[in-house]
Amino acid sequence: MLDTIKKYISEYSTISHESKTVILFAYPYIPYKNLTIDAYYVASQECYNLTKTIIAELGKAGIASEAGRNLPLQELAIKSGLAYKKGKNGLAYHKKYGSRFCIGAIVLQSDEKIEDTVLGVPLCNPDCILCIKACPNGAITQTKVNYSKCLRHLANDPKSMTSAQIKMLGGRVLGCDICQRACPQNKTEYIDMPPDLSDICHDLTSPANIKKLSNLIGKNMTRIPRELTRTVKL
Repeated sequence: MLDTIKKYISEYSTISHESKTVILFAYPYIPYKNLTIDAYYVASQECYNLTKTIIAELGKAGIASEAGRNLPLQELAIKSGLAYKKGKNGLAYHKKYGSRFCIGAIVLQSDEKIEDTVLGVPLCNPDCILCIKACPNGAITQTKVNYSKCLRHLANDPKSMTSAQIKMLGGRVLGCDICQRACPQNKTEYIDMPPDLSDICHDLTSPANIKKLSNLIGKNMTRIPRELTRTVKL
């Protein structure tokens, strides 16, 4: 089984959850220089597709498994050692990737139990307030994230956002990324948006472009930029 896993991923951990063995893996990504749609969402779709590929391969080897849906992924990632802490911005951090990674999860259909490795949830350097200062809507404090102010979470329902909050996004239609760019534990490496995604983002009111976008980020996430572009002229 591990040979199958290692064929596709290198950074993974296992943990027992509700009497099942969960395999967690980190899928890293590099953020885009000019952000319209956060690279996280493209990577998240790729991570989802990779999860399905691994499950299919395990099935060929006679190992039944399924995608880990509705799991507390961040909590499990930290407890299992895949991630090593939680930041003030509410994101899990990986030793190599910082907060720039997606968490994939595969649940083995077995009652086999394994010992949990509980590492706790240490916080950031208490003296660092860069993400607090960077958040334009004041969502981050020393002790918690106020998700009712977090632009990334508010954008899940664009119709509920005020015009001022939409302007704070600075042309972003999916994802925020401001706190991650301010964090000194993230690498400063950035890449250009892929040409196909960049072309799509030039006109997100186009039904044809929205259909293309769903192939890159998934149908569920495509709903957000579609609704946001109907709410405000970008």
